[in-house]
Amino acid sequence: MCAAGSRMREVAGALPLLSPCASGSNQPAPPSQPTARRRSVGRRHRQAGGARTSPAARPARPCACAGHFTVQPATGQATEPCPRNTHAHKALRPTRPPPITRPTAKGRIMATITSFTGSPGSVGQTLTINGTGLSSATKVNFGNKSATATVVSSTQITCPIPSLCAGQYNVNVMAGTSTTNSLPFFYAATPAVLSVSPVSGAASPGSITVNGSGFLNATAVTFGAIGAGTGLTVLNDSQLSVTAPAHGAFTGCLDTVDITVTTPGGTSTTSVSDQFVYYNAPAVTGISPTSGAEGTNVTVTGTCFDSVSDVTFTPTGGGASISASSFTPISETQLVAVVPAGLTASATYDIQVVTPGGTSPAVAGDVFTAA
Repeated sequence: MCAAGSRMREVAGALPLLSPCASGSNQPAPPSQPTARRRSVGRRHRQAGGARTSPAARPARPCACAGHFTVQPATGQATEPCPRNTHAHKALRPTRPPPITRPTAKGRIMATITSFTGSPGSVGQTLTINGTGLSSATKVNFGNKSATATVVSSTQITCPIPSLCAGQYNVNVMAGTSTTNSLPFFYAATPAVLSVSPVSGAASPGSITVNGSGFLNATAVTFGAIGAGTGLTVLNDSQLSVTAPAHGAFTGCLDTVDITVTTPGGTSTTSVSDQFVYYNAPAVTGISPTSGAEGTNVTVTGTCFDSVSDVTFTPTGGGASISASSFTPISETQLVAVVPAGLTASATYDIQVVTPGGTSPAVAGDVFTAA
């Protein structure tokens, strides 16, 4: 108990513990003086066994006062200033924080989910959900749609991804009568190819533009068995550009492949709309007649006259080409071209055929002499 002013405490063999003091002063307290005997009416104290003790004999209780006490060298006693009004009636005791536990429902540990494998994903794909307490999982909620859960272990379940609109969804799991926390899941719609431009090209066609939908986050564009394109650039959700892979040597004049787009939502299905045609370059092997005036019909023979776009008369000594007045494809190996105006009499010209596969090279068999 704290008296007005200061009181003395016996020190046995060691210095007394500091007692906080309310005054906030850092100066030692002056030695205390004996005080008048306190009134003890109504304040009897008992020792163990029932004997009454005086207040002076009762053990001192801690004072929650900020300050100091001073040890008296002569007596070994300590003075402890402690104003009556600031006395703490309860000892200060250290507290221990409560243990951290997971939420429980009806005595059971509640399920939680921590991560996904398979996000972004699309319909038909499998989503793997990791977490804790998942042994009783029954279904997985994707917003207002759900899928049946398959329990792999107490820390993992799987489910098929239902058909959704592209976007982000909050996904949680029903486990018993409780629902887990939610995590964001990104649904990527399966891409679709609606058109390509150009639709054909030579063995090394260059850049191709692909139009369709669901192209965001595209990871690859594949040209049939030829392989993946390079330099993929996603322009927006409905368009991308890519450099087509070069086609190796192949038998025949053309090879049609499907261009497919792969995203986290899957790979586009094939259709006529996604087709690209590789062409072998044409070749001229002979012409008949080998000379003539303007308007003469010339039969041209050779190979790979598929999708012919032009027939030209090119000066053998160099110079600008002049297109035939008209031409008529007969087959993959033959066509008829009409000699144009503007040719120089007695000059020689290479008759060349142009297709998506390129322009036929100049050879001795294609030389025509203007009359």
